[in-house]
Amino acid sequence: MGDRLLRAGVTATALMLGVAVAARQPAASRTDALRATLAVQAEKTVLSERCAECHRSEAGVWAKTAHKTGFDTLHTKDSAKKIYAAMGLSVIKRGTEETTPACLQCHYTPVLRGGQLRAGEGVTCESCHGPGRDWISVHNDYGVQGVAFQEAARRETPEHRTARIERSRAAGMRRPSDLYGVAANCFACHTVPNEDLVNRGGHTTGTIGFDFLAASQGHLRHNFLDSFKTGDGNTNAERSPAHKRLLFVVARMVDLEYSLRAAAEATSDGRYFGAVAERVNHAADNVVDMLRLAPAPELTAALDAQKAADVRVNNRVALTGAADRIRDLTQQWLLRADGVALAAIDPLWNADVPAAAPPVPVRAAPAVVAPPTPAVATPPPPVSTPAVSPPSSPTPTPPASRPGPTSTGTPPSPVAATSVAPRYPVNTQPVWRSATTRAYLPDVPCGNCHQHNGQDTWWRKDRHSQSLKPLRSLDPKYVAIATKYGIAPADMTSRGQICVWCHGTATSPRASRVPFAVGCQQCHGPGADYKDPHQKGYSNGVAAGLTDLKNATVRATTCAGCHYITDPGLIAAGHSTGKDFDIAQRMDQIKHWGDKFG
Repeated sequence: MGDRLLRAGVTATALMLGVAVAARQPAASRTDALRATLAVQAEKTVLSERCAECHRSEAGVWAKTAHKTGFDTLHTKDSAKKIYAAMGLSVIKRGTEETTPACLQCHYTPVLRGGQLRAGEGVTCESCHGPGRDWISVHNDYGVQGVAFQEAARRETPEHRTARIERSRAAGMRRPSDLYGVAANCFACHTVPNEDLVNRGGHTTGTIGFDFLAASQGHLRHNFLDSFKTGDGNTNAERSPAHKRLLFVVARMVDLEYSLRAAAEATSDGRYFGAVAERVNHAADNVVDMLRLAPAPELTAALDAQKAADVRVNNRVALTGAADRIRDLTQQWLLRADGVALAAIDPLWNADVPAAAPPVPVRAAPAVVAPPTPAVATPPPPVSTPAVSPPSSPTPTPPASRPGPTSTGTPPSPVAATSVAPRYPVNTQPVWRSATTRAYLPDVPCGNCHQHNGQDTWWRKDRHSQSLKPLRSLDPKYVAIATKYGIAPADMTSRGQICVWCHGTATSPRASRVPFAVGCQQCHGPGADYKDPHQKGYSNGVAAGLTDLKNATVRATTCAGCHYITDPGLIAAGHSTGKDFDIAQRMDQIKHWGDKFG
């Protein structure tokens, strides 16, 4: 039971408590409260040099990360300058009235100099493990005097070890074995619950889909302690698969919890709320996928708490209550969790384990319907140029270039004059479109750069950003169409369905559901290959897969691929053909590139 209690991480740090208290106060008071909380922490900070006296190998890993180098580089970046200029601030490394303590909270380790908060270093040991003054001499006291460190570690009794760990935790240390506490500390910064900083300053709401496991066990891994106890301390040991599974599960639950905490801070229906609402949906989908492979009653109850919460503006009490419920249930689950028994979730996090096949969607029997008339089945061309006219065949045939099956269900057959109307096939994708071979960016970071010229703000006000909402909310109109077509309503957002080809952006290759509405990559193309090249020039991006939307024909064809429907089964089920969609008029409405982008 003792080890399980260590994993539960039930001890909250003073900083996290201070931030939670500050979040319930008006903006000005909140800033003052956060500044006061950081000052208390700064008094107990010893900085990395003290830690590195013993943990030299760990310090070597840290020195190569942005956690350290950000101290010298962050304030020089154009994106940072734009944020604090938009906020009316003049500096970033001080906690005075000239800046916001939110910068110090996540990007630096605050210290007190001359009675004022300053950035002492970047993100350091104490940012993750807690300010060290009160515990630094406790956590490495093995109770054996007069011998070398390795010998003392070998001689430590189990009783002394238990007492040492409890004392260090009581003194404020966040230990690696406290899985919940470590994960929550990371998400506290990788989620940005600051509406003003996002809406006014242009800061992001954090990393959607932040991969805590990959970060903590990848470039940030610094697990040298055992090798220090037995040798030269140069072995950066990997954690066991069982330990990684526990980290993965906890991270997904904490992501859901902190997404709700961020949503609780929304007071207006703006960019901030749109982004955090997306985070909630994305995190919930990830938990659903996880529980499908490894059910757990506590975590199912936590997901139910999220579903019962109404994600809307000015709903702090209910959303915070749901987040607290998820926290408590996650910690309860940790008390009994067994990483060895969680092997079923390996396809979700381990690239060496083949991804599990997506669950077979529940197919409704296709309705017997009258065939569409030619006038309905063949929409008018979108523009005068034949090159962009959509396919017009009422029974379209898959392109020869796309291998493999393209539909499920019973194919149409010739119908005698006296027979009943045909059953149309239930296609898994539009037969007039081919699947891309390029990879999507999973965390949709486009808005990180494309916001100060208004692109991200424009998108959140445009109908494209709401394209997935009626499918998620089971809008009766969409439910009726899906049911008649042969798709179970609950499966409308599943990856293997035709609906999400036009209503969503499939950015998570291992997720069973499509998490995002029609966004940047749906129109500009999957961005994994062109993300870096396009920053060096538009032509470089096009060469790497960026859709050339400056070309009018390409632009119109891209729109027509979703806005003109020729699937006879969809049309017969009541789906619009798009015959009234005016591409030229819509082009005038979606201009969001600005002078800088031509």
